[in-house]
Amino acid sequence: MAAPQGGTSQPAAATEAASAPREGPKETIESLVVAFILAFVFRAFVIEAFVIPTGSMASTLYGRHGTTTCANCGWEYAYGLADPSQGRTGYISSKSISQCPNCGYGNQTSQFYDHSPAPSTEGGDRILVFKWPLDIGGDLLGPKRWDVTVFKNPHDGEENFIKRLIGLPEEVLEVLDGDVFVVPTERLSAEARAVLDRQRRFKYLLRRAQELDEEQDEARRAGQPLSARDAIGAEMPAIVAETTDLATRPLADRRLLLDELDRTLEITLKNKPAQSALWNVVYDADFPPQNHANGSRPWRSTTGQGEGHWKIMDRWFTFRGIGGRREAIELDGRPIDDFSGYNVPPSIGRGPTQNPVSDLRVRCVLTRRGGDGFVRFALSRRGRTFWATVRADGGVWLHGGRTGRFKEAERLAEDRVSPLGADRPVEVAFENVDYRLALTVSGKTVLSTHWLQPPSARAGGTGKGLLATVAEIRSDPILPAAFPPTIEAENIDLDLTHLAVERDVYYTPVQLDSMRFRQYKLGGWGTADNPIELREGEYYMLGDNSPQSADSRWWCDVGPHLRRRGEAYQLGTVPRDQLIGRAFFVYWPSGLRTDLMPVEGLRRIGWIPNVGRMRWIR
Repeated sequence: MAAPQGGTSQPAAATEAASAPREGPKETIESLVVAFILAFVFRAFVIEAFVIPTGSMASTLYGRHGTTTCANCGWEYAYGLADPSQGRTGYISSKSISQCPNCGYGNQTSQFYDHSPAPSTEGGDRILVFKWPLDIGGDLLGPKRWDVTVFKNPHDGEENFIKRLIGLPEEVLEVLDGDVFVVPTERLSAEARAVLDRQRRFKYLLRRAQELDEEQDEARRAGQPLSARDAIGAEMPAIVAETTDLATRPLADRRLLLDELDRTLEITLKNKPAQSALWNVVYDADFPPQNHANGSRPWRSTTGQGEGHWKIMDRWFTFRGIGGRREAIELDGRPIDDFSGYNVPPSIGRGPTQNPVSDLRVRCVLTRRGGDGFVRFALSRRGRTFWATVRADGGVWLHGGRTGRFKEAERLAEDRVSPLGADRPVEVAFENVDYRLALTVSGKTVLSTHWLQPPSARAGGTGKGLLATVAEIRSDPILPAAFPPTIEAENIDLDLTHLAVERDVYYTPVQLDSMRFRQYKLGGWGTADNPIELREGEYYMLGDNSPQSADSRWWCDVGPHLRRRGEAYQLGTVPRDQLIGRAFFVYWPSGLRTDLMPVEGLRRIGWIPNVGRMRWIR
C-alpha cells in the first residue's frame, strides 16, 4: 500500500538526524579553540599540575631522587640526588653513600649530576594543586595551618615553591625545640607590639642596605660611572645611622618581648592528617639489622638477652613472666635526632648539625597469652618520664614524674578499655608529641593529656613541677631525652609484634648567613629568640625536610616582584597574593621501568604508572 502523500515511512528521530547539517572545518576549529580555552581556564583557576624539583618536603614529597634497599636491614628508602640547577648541598654528591634511617647502615648508591636518565635516577613527584579554594578564601576554603601549599618564591617571582603552611596572619610565631608556638597579636601589650615593630623595621633596613650593595655591584660590573654608583647609594648613610640606633636597643627590647611571650605563647598541635605524614622511622623491628656494629638501634633486655623473662627474636618479642618480677626492654644504639635518610649523613661531606628529638611514638601489636598483670610503655622528655600502662583486665593509666622512678610518678589520667582477651591481637600506641601524651588502643585514643602549662597559669611559674613552661623550654632550647623508649611488663605472658618507634618532624634552628645579616648573628626568622609577627595577609612556611629546606627561616633576598613593595613586604613571609594553591594528590610518582622495552634508552625511563605510590597529600 502506498504511503499517504506528504508522509514518510521513517521515524521522526531518523528524519531529524538525516536533516542535521554537517560540521565543517570552521565549526571544528571553533570547537578546538573553545576546548583549549576551557583547558586553560581550568588550569588557571581550578586545578594545576606541578613537578617537585627538590627534597625540601621529603618524605612527604620527593624531588629528583634515588631509591635503595638497605643491605643491612632491608628497609627501602629514598635519598636525594644532586641537581646542578638547585645546588648540591645536602644531597648525594661527591660520595656514593647514603645512611639508612632505620639501622644507620651506610649503603652504596649511585649519584648523577645532570638530568640524563639513569637506572637509579627517579624524577620528582608530579602533584595536583587546588587553586580555586584559595581564590575564594573564607574560613572554610582559605589557607589553613599545616596545609601543603604552593606559592611564588619570594626571591624569584617566576619560580614556584612548595612548603607546609605553618603561620597565619595576625599572630606572633616562634619555633622552640623543634615545635611551633604562637599567640594572637591582639593578646600582646602595646609595649611588646612596639618592640616587634622596631624589629621589623630593623630587618627591613638590613635588607635595603643589602639591596643597595647588590645594585652598586651591578652598576660596577656594567661599567657605570662613579657618580651613578654614588647616586644608588645616596640613602645608605641614613640607613646605617638608623640601623646603628636600633642595634643599640635589642637587649632591653628582647627581654621585654621574650618575657611576655613566655607568658602567652601556646603550642600548635598538628591535625591528624598532617601528623600522620610527619612521622619518621627511628627503628622498625620488622626490619632487624644483620650487623649491629653500625650504630643500629635494636631493642635489648635490661637484664641481658636470655637471662630474664623477655626474649627478643628479631621481629618477635615475648615476655613470659607470670608470677615473676617486673622486667624491661629498651631501645639501644645511637641517639635519636633529626637526621633524614634523604640527606647526606653528617659524617659524609658537609651535613647539618643534628638535634636530639624527644617527640616520639611507640607502637606495636600486643597479644596476651595469659596472666593478669600489665605492660607499660615509657617515654621521656625535658627531664620528665611518662608511662602508659595497659592491664590485662582493661585498666589503662597515664603517669608522669621527674625522677624516672615509676613509684614516685603522678597519675595523670585513667580509664578502662575491653580486657585483653587471650590470644587476641590488639594494636597499642603511646606517643609524647607537642607536649601532649596519648594512648591509643585498637585505633582509638583512650587517654590523652597535655603537660605544657597554659598561659593562664604561668604568672610567676618556674617550670619545676611536672608541667613545662615556655620559659623553661627557652632556657634549654635543645635538650636530649633522659631515657630511651622502654617497655616493661609484670605477671603476664605476652607477645609483641610489629614493634616500631617513630619521631615527629623537628623544625631545625638556623643562623642567617646572608651578608648584611651575618654581623648581627641573627637566628632564622621565627626561630628561638627571634619571633616573627605575621601581619594581615602574611603567611609563614616550613619544609618537612627541615634540615635541608630553604623556607621562611632563611629568606633574606627579595625578588623584583616584592622589592617594589618596600617595607610592606616582610622577610620570612609569603603575601596572600603570592599563594597559588593547596596540594592534594600525587598523581604520578616516579614511574616504573621495564627491561622489555626494545631500545636501551627507553628502559631507563619510567613509563609504567607506579599506582602503589600514588597518594593523597596530607
